[in-house]
Amino acid sequence: MNILFLMCKTIFETWPLATDFSRYAYGFPSVTYPQLMATIPGVKYRFFDGIVEPIKMTHYKELLSGHDLIVMSLQSAKIALNTEITVRLIKRLNPDAKIILGGQHPTFYYKEWVRRGVDCVVRGEGERTFPELISALSNGDDLRKIPGLVFREGDETVVNPEREFIPDLDETPLPDWTSVDLWRYTLRMRNDGLTAAVETARGCNQRCSFCSTSAAWKSTQRYKSVGRCLEEILALRKENVKQMILVDDNFGGDYDRDTELLDELIKRDLDMRFFGFVRVDTALSYPDLIEKAARAGLRQVVVGFESLIPDRLSKVKKGYKKSFKFEDYKEAYQIFHRNGIFVLGQFIVGFPGEDPEEVKATLKYCNEICDCSTINPFKPIYGTKESDDLIRSEEDVDAEAIFYDLRYLPLYEREPVDKTAHYNSRNFFYPGYLANLFSADYLKKKYFRNVYRSSLVQMLSCDTTKLMDFLTARKNRLIPAERKERIISKYLKNDFLDNL
Repeated sequence: MNILFLMCKTIFETWPLATDFSRYAYGFPSVTYPQLMATIPGVKYRFFDGIVEPIKMTHYKELLSGHDLIVMSLQSAKIALNTEITVRLIKRLNPDAKIILGGQHPTFYYKEWVRRGVDCVVRGEGERTFPELISALSNGDDLRKIPGLVFREGDETVVNPEREFIPDLDETPLPDWTSVDLWRYTLRMRNDGLTAAVETARGCNQRCSFCSTSAAWKSTQRYKSVGRCLEEILALRKENVKQMILVDDNFGGDYDRDTELLDELIKRDLDMRFFGFVRVDTALSYPDLIEKAARAGLRQVVVGFESLIPDRLSKVKKGYKKSFKFEDYKEAYQIFHRNGIFVLGQFIVGFPGEDPEEVKATLKYCNEICDCSTINPFKPIYGTKESDDLIRSEEDVDAEAIFYDLRYLPLYEREPVDKTAHYNSRNFFYPGYLANLFSADYLKKKYFRNVYRSSLVQMLSCDTTKLMDFLTARKNRLIPAERKERIISKYLKNDFLDNL
């Protein structure tokens, strides 16, 4: 069996910035594929990342035609359209190939993906389901015996029982990075060494009503042991990895384990830099943990502030044990700042029922509590409580309507996309941000130079197709559903696929 692990090529691309801009700007690999590849030792496979590896369409089609089984993963609706385009291409070029799909998006939309041509969907964790599936396909065994699997059998979609979460993550094999060209990735926190990703914990124990992660993992968080984490990190360091992203959704969630891990990293003096996701309450409750993390190599964090209004955070179940004031956020920022850690602040506006004054407050003060702010319009995500409530209460929102997420295009009628897009554009050219291009602070200078460079490259890549899509997305005389349908249907039509 000849297997292709595929991060699909970007065929549909929004302008002036790509839908999945973070992958272009930050440059980090996915740990999902190495984890899956490690579960099938002795099986022939290849990995291809269509986002960071330039490839002509002719060669891409040859790639899709040359494998018996093609495995893809997607976490969000942002890349759903490109994944579906690739699925349709595979069915045209290589109809006998089996397509396997996993990740958060298909975990929620498993029936929809099977209807769109995927042969098998792996729901939830893949380390046990995936190798059992490969073995069953190789030996002709009954797929109905594999928990966590959804598959097509003739005209029927078979939904097997869910698989229980792996109780001990130390039982999973070490990720296999041998087929991943790590030279193609860089977090740009330094000028030497390779970049990789490490998972030390899985899931999140919070219950944020807008977040797909807490929904996918049922508000649970499991941790690898310190010894196992060190094994992964030391193995990467031997391969000259000096930058890594910790993909944990909530680093610092287990104070004792994380402190022990940081102590071990400091003791070994590995000369590594890493990027992670940290909550405000973690920084305020454990400033000593942040100080140790900085000594161990933490240089950048993403902090999900979401809103500066305490009542709003309470309504979306952010999970803070106390109500924070603006001064508390500034204190958290100072904790990171004095330890030399660059803070990327994530904010969401346009929650259902949110008062316009709340939005104004967030837009006005967000830059005072982080080094770079990103304002995201609230977008429904199927499976989350916030979206389920919308689906029940709004006539223009349903599960199918939010299957795709196209940048700058509203997913439902009341979403303030235009305002937030305008704010991000204005913020992007804010003099304070532009000044960072010449900052004495290495991290700020590298971060902003990279983001501006990546943005400029994408803006200059405009062609007739991208421009027409952009103009269609801005046609206010059409309701959002009509705008989205015009764009999506164009890329899924037979004549478009014929001309690729």
